[in-house]
Amino acid sequence: MANCEASTLREQVQERQVTTRTEKFIQHKDNNHFIINMYAIHNATLLRKSLPRYLTAPKALYQNRQIHHATVAAGLRVNQTAKRARAQEKRKETQARNAEKKRKRQEAMDSDDEEIDDGEEGGDDDRARAPPAKRRR
Repeated sequence: MANCEASTLREQVQERQVTTRTEKFIQHKDNNHFIINMYAIHNATLLRKSLPRYLTAPKALYQNRQIHHATVAAGLRVNQTAKRARAQEKRKETQARNAEKKRKRQEAMDSDDEEIDDGEEGGDDDRARAPPAKRRR
């Protein structure tokens, strides 16, 4: 605000001892204007009581909050409808894909059963065939 610069030097203190090292610090040129962060200090209530109301009055983000709310809600309704339609399409595709996988798995199990049945008739294989491993979800 007042074009303050790091122009002043001071000695550094380390473990309560003054060292020979120096550091720059800002010396403010304008001592009449201050910025106070009232939401980050522990005594903000006392500060609000001591400052004039025009400095602490809340400021509206929108001139007409109800109109702003209605326009945002209308936009969200349109977006939500489209989002639900996309989710429904994806759900149907997933169900169809899973049904096809299930059908193929069942066909594979049926063909394995037929092979086992064929093997029993010939008497070649005395051991029972292990069922195919189930897929994890």
